[in-house]
This record gives sequence, C-alpha cells and structure tokens, in this order.
Amino acid sequence: RPHLQIHKDSLSNYISQTGPSVLRMSGPVSRIRQFGHGQSNPTYHVTLSDGKELVLRKKPPGKILKGAHAVEREYQVLSALKKLNFPVPTCHLLCEEDHVLGTPFYVMDYIQGEVHKNPSLKMLSPSLRSSIYESMCQVLADLHSVDIEKAGLQAYGKQENFFQRQIGTWTKQFEASKTEGGDYSKMEELIQWLNANIPPENKATIVHGDFRLDNLIFEE
Repeated sequence: RPHLQIHKDSLSNYISQTGPSVLRMSGPVSRIRQFGHGQSNPTYHVTLSDGKELVLRKKPPGKILKGAHAVEREYQVLSALKKLNFPVPTCHLLCEEDHVLGTPFYVMDYIQGEVHKNPSLKMLSPSLRSSIYESMCQVLADLHSVDIEKAGLQAYGKQENFFQRQIGTWTKQFEASKTEGGDYSKMEELIQWLNANIPPENKATIVHGDFRLDNLIFEE
C-alpha cells in the first residue's frame, strides 16, 4: 500500500537516537514489510541489520474518530501486562510525535507463531481445535482477572459508568455516520433499549475490545 509506506531511514534514525540499547545495538533497519491482515492500525514487520525482528503499529493517516486508533493506549496496557508476565510482546518504544513517520507509533518484539484466520479451524484435528479454543477462553479469562492496581493501571482511563459511556460513544459514532435519506428507525429503537437496560456496575477490569481468534498468536 504505497500511501502507507514508511521510510527506513526515518525509523532507523529515531531508533538510534531514542531507542533502548537492545535496539540500537541491533543496527539500522534493513527491511520493512506491511502485514496484509488486520489493518485498523497499519502494522509492519521490521527487520534490523543483525536479524532482530520487530513489529511496528501506527495510527492511520487522515481524519479519524476521536479516541480511535489510540496506539498510545495499546503501548501502555501491553507494557503493564508484560510486567505481570502476561503472554504479550515486549514493547520497546513509543513515539507520540507526527514528524517521524507521519503519525504516532510504537515498536514491540515480533512473536513467532501461528495466526488462524478462519475460526472454524477445519484443517486441524478435533483435539487440536479443542485445545486452541480452550486456550483462547483461558487467556481471555486471565485478562479479565488481572488486578489493575498490580498492573499499575489504576489511573488508566475512567472506571465508572463504563456501559453508559460505551453506549454514548457508539451513539455519537452512529450519528456521525448517518447519510441523508436513510431509515435509521431500528437503530434508534436499539439505542433507546440499550439506554433503558444498562447493566449494574461491577469491578473495573481490562477489556480487550477486539478479542477474536485471528488477533491471537499460538505457539507452533
């Protein structure tokens, strides 16, 4: 995707000037390849001159919805989870400036493994399918069980009125995407129903937001 290409020299210079020693010692960037799957935030496979492999995720260019594509939040949560030995990559650096690669980005380790794009897993044996589904459920349960204070995320975001705020956000996004002449009566009924049936508050925990099979990497 030409409009999403990033410059090796710009990234190399930034790493050499501000990156941790583990990256600076690995030399300049030798190759950048954009992943072909999953592009809400453009994601790239980066190889350094000594062969070290990294992943770079950045905000997309252009006008985006407020609060969307927040790679800064991804970096913060991943870094916090890693300190608790949760199975996430090690994050190395976050750049919140636009002048380096056009939009904010962060860099983390590349994880070797298998990404299953088809949730039916038809090509796998029943026992392996079962193991993958069980692992998927377990890691989600573990994520919901993380103590946000131990993770250092107690000041991260708002912890009250989550459901009400979510419905409000979705409603604003829906209103912003309306086109003239459309029939939105069913959607408006749904919005009214959601506001009338907000669940009671519970303890604050971490919610993935886009948890599905092809957003997980399984050990080969």
